[in-house]
Amino acid sequence: MCRAVCATLLAVTALWLAGCGGGGTRILPPDDGDTQVHEQGSFLIHTAASAGFRTVTLASPDLSPFGFMGFYGASIKQLAYRPMAGYLAYSQTGGDGHFQIYRARVDGSASTMLTNLGYSAYAPRWSPDGAKLLFLLDSVAGGRVQIMNSDGTDGYLVRNAVTSGEMWACWKPDGTRIAFVGEKAGQRDIYTCDLLGGNVVQLTNNTALESCLDWSPDGGKIAYVRSGGVNEIHAMDSNGGNDVTIVADGSDNTTPRFSPNGAKLAFMSDRDGDAEVFVCNRDGSNQVKLTDNSVYDGYPCWSPDGSQIMWTQETGNLRAMNPDGTGQRLVKSGLGAQVDVWAPTSARGRVVIGPAGTDYGGKNPPLGTQRPLAIVSFSDQGLMTAVTANIPSGQDTATIQAVSSLGDSVVGAKILAGAISNILADCGPGLPKDDLPLPTVSGVYPGAVLLLFSTRNGQLSSVIALNEQVWTVARPAEGLSVTPSGQTLLLRGPVLSAHTYSGRNRRDLTGGPSGEVVLDASTGRVLSVR
Repeated sequence: MCRAVCATLLAVTALWLAGCGGGGTRILPPDDGDTQVHEQGSFLIHTAASAGFRTVTLASPDLSPFGFMGFYGASIKQLAYRPMAGYLAYSQTGGDGHFQIYRARVDGSASTMLTNLGYSAYAPRWSPDGAKLLFLLDSVAGGRVQIMNSDGTDGYLVRNAVTSGEMWACWKPDGTRIAFVGEKAGQRDIYTCDLLGGNVVQLTNNTALESCLDWSPDGGKIAYVRSGGVNEIHAMDSNGGNDVTIVADGSDNTTPRFSPNGAKLAFMSDRDGDAEVFVCNRDGSNQVKLTDNSVYDGYPCWSPDGSQIMWTQETGNLRAMNPDGTGQRLVKSGLGAQVDVWAPTSARGRVVIGPAGTDYGGKNPPLGTQRPLAIVSFSDQGLMTAVTANIPSGQDTATIQAVSSLGDSVVGAKILAGAISNILADCGPGLPKDDLPLPTVSGVYPGAVLLLFSTRNGQLSSVIALNEQVWTVARPAEGLSVTPSGQTLLLRGPVLSAHTYSGRNRRDLTGGPSGEVVLDASTGRVLSVR
């Protein structure tokens, strides 16, 4: 019998140098022999060997799905975004002894309990789009399947009028149905239903016990475990037809998981005396043992791009390896929990700062020129916005400062430098990059620029250039004041120009010195200049 949930998985940011989802592009480092690499969450920063860099985190309300960060230093040769693989979902015992569903980032940080029930919840599975989780409730709660949003809200039972209880469930790849093992008149079989529990279809009808379901990525097959003395791995069409035995050798073979391209199955087997991880072709041929340890190894699952297999050991250690079993390494020790799949992501690798003329692909155009700084917004679904500044040679000692007191909907950052000639902004998914020249006063570029971002969509809202002399000399502590006023923000200071963005459109509202800019407090866009 399966000892626990059928999938175990932990993604490690450092493993992924390519985008997920089958279309990622490898991010290559500068090849000049004088480079050192720094890691900062989802970002790789390459600097000269003797140089460093700094970061500043911009304030964002706790409920915002976006993070905002600035990177700056005199010698940033390349700043590359590596998509993290979303969140982990796992079940872990709480203080009352019951299992509950938790979510955490792929490095194990930011753990959040999503359920708090008087009975156990376990075996979470992400929906194909990562927006929802299905999980199982123990027999005290009637052994039902439940679906909730990925943040733990709006949970509901998937009730049906056919079975009296359920165990083992998985999503159809298009997210429209689920497959589950349901009990009817003392017999357990495999069924499918819609997300509300309606339109139930029975796929199997036998006295054996079924468990450990997994739906193939193309939607055509369902792999499962049939127990009749020993555990065998079967596969059938998604309508229940053409049921065939895939893996059966007289030992226990369990927890089948399809590779992302559907060509392979990873599973665990105790054929050599203790449980080890194996892989085979989709039809069960070419079975190869990947692990060979004295402790229990099982519950394998694939990385989103198919380049890694994760599995767990009886000791609670999570490990990763290449699909051929090489490169085995410890991911996290002593987790002590049932870990399931990470949320899918369509994010792709992108270069924000890099050698001029390079293009590494990705959904949006990379900025692609060597610059001393960048400000970015990002979420678990990818890099949203990237902004860099052109700073004339010899004036490249630049810094980034966070701007506070902007409310819950707007995040601000100040760029300070000897001179800033223009701002280059990649404004969000599907939007073109914008090269924004800045005005001069007596031939002198501004030395301060204020950038405002929306916490609702992660996009750049406004660019406001400030008079360099007033900012840095006359009133260094009072050069800009921000005061909420109803549904607007009032910016008072030595404004040279104000520009605001709405999708593909940019509006330039002033071309000369002004004393006050009125902003929409919910978006950060400029309403007027006076």
